[in-house]
Amino acid sequence: MKTKDLFPSVNLGKEIESFFEDGFFPANSSKSAFKTDISQDEKEVTVKAEIPGADKKDIKAEVIGNSIKISFEKKQEREEKGKNGYFLRESSCGFFSRTLPLPAEVISQKAKASYKDGILKIVLPKKNPGENKSIKIN
Repeated sequence: MKTKDLFPSVNLGKEIESFFEDGFFPANSSKSAFKTDISQDEKEVTVKAEIPGADKKDIKAEVIGNSIKISFEKKQEREEKGKNGYFLRESSCGFFSRTLPLPAEVISQKAKASYKDGILKIVLPKKNPGENKSIKIN
């Protein structure tokens, strides 16, 4: 028996995915995720995150196992007054969080962090830098 597709232009899977990413869980959306760079050299791992407009006191970072979690709450208020009694006041806020894997084991107690011009920079010293882990073959 042949069936006819009643909604040929609708891809239900993509529609549901789009709803959850963009509409229902905007903080988890790839469009609202803040950009990060993770680099390393022989001695340390450096994490840079773009967090423009956030207040330093609202940013939190923690090492969890072999990952780093960065989270912050962003609050914005805008107020405009115009002619003829026109008045506009908008406020918005959102919570953002990312957990990213680190390329090496680090010493979180010796981490140094700074926030300047919308960029969060975290420098994490590596645990046992330059130590090669050789395997003895019996």
